[in-house]
Amino acid sequence: MKKITLLLLFMVSQLYSQNFTDHIIDNVTADALSTKIVDLDGDGDLDIVAAFYNEPATTNTGKLIWYENDGSQNYTKHDIDTSINGAIYISILDFNGDGMKDIALNAYDGNAVYVLPMTNNAPVTFMSKVTIDAAANGSNYSAGADLDGDSVMDGVSANYGSGELAWYKYTYPTTITKNVIDAAIPQVSSVETGDMDGDGDIDLVVTGDNQVFWYENQNATLGTFIKHTISASNGFTGAITAYMFDFDEDGDIDIIGSASGADEVAWFENNGSQVFTKNVVGTGVDYASFAQAADFNNDGHIDIIVSATEADELLLFTNDGTDTVFTSTSVGGTLGDAYALDLNDIDGDGDMDIALTSPGPNKLRWLENHPYTPVATLADLRAGTIGERLVLLLEGEMEVDELKAKIKGLEINPLFVPSSYFKV
Repeated sequence: MKKITLLLLFMVSQLYSQNFTDHIIDNVTADALSTKIVDLDGDGDLDIVAAFYNEPATTNTGKLIWYENDGSQNYTKHDIDTSINGAIYISILDFNGDGMKDIALNAYDGNAVYVLPMTNNAPVTFMSKVTIDAAANGSNYSAGADLDGDSVMDGVSANYGSGELAWYKYTYPTTITKNVIDAAIPQVSSVETGDMDGDGDIDLVVTGDNQVFWYENQNATLGTFIKHTISASNGFTGAITAYMFDFDEDGDIDIIGSASGADEVAWFENNGSQVFTKNVVGTGVDYASFAQAADFNNDGHIDIIVSATEADELLLFTNDGTDTVFTSTSVGGTLGDAYALDLNDIDGDGDMDIALTSPGPNKLRWLENHPYTPVATLADLRAGTIGERLVLLLEGEMEVDELKAKIKGLEINPLFVPSSYFKV
């Protein structure tokens, strides 16, 4: 009897499907306008902090709340402050250098910037809010960094009502000095910090006046700045947020921006000398609000997520690897005025999740990322003649042990990748 040998060509075709599961954290009576993901209590899992605007037709009822994660994404609600006039934005920083996570807070209706210093993380407790600026007209957005190189955290605020950009020098333990960087930025809406030009001091990226700007820190000991335009004049209508990120991974900082008037999200490529080229990621993003970047599908390419507030949705722009071609997908379903977002691996499973505010229905939620999960199926193997080649087509990936269990008696030669040689 002749020994029959079958050569099976193993071919892989990966069909991916990615989705997000929507989890409601809280329903409140005030609009949710800002959220941050942070391990506030130092227990190793990620908690969530959120700012809620005033309850309808009522002043001084804005709230700052943190949600304690039990490690399984079950949250316990803790009030930090429930009497903030127009709580609109929060940032997490160590303002007083004690190693704990303090919270900076912008109060739009209260025309104020506050800091709430943490005094203990087990249990989490905060001091009453400390007023940084009581004359910040329409205070809208803040960030923290050491702007003057003295190893002490300073603050910076965008004050929408007055068009003012200001930084606040902190001198330990109690002295705070306001320094106006720019007093005339119409509709100034956001500010971020980072070393844009790689010279060792902290610069600023700012949105306002239908543009994106960066402010070059000229003297790290004085905190003096020179203004540069990133986007063309009036070329980014309704510029609302800008995010500093090395999008093309070439070692310099690029900018990801959203424009609510233009309904557009774009990234601005830094050539290494702070000359920027605008790359449109997506248009028709109905009231594009907050945009951030991460590799959502774990394919090694940086994607962009943006909230389309008027469309009640989040749009994920998947990068094909060229940094210029993106595929848009609506994720999470109808999300009710999707607005402020933050990114982190909330459930610790190795992919990027999203915390999101939905001010219309007054919801705070997180969206659990389920990245591309290939599903393998086996084709039928028909009887053939001696020496015939049979082709096994798989949709997706399958572990070798699982494949061997399904095809009894076959041995696999691992030297052939991605094809494999099977013999009976």
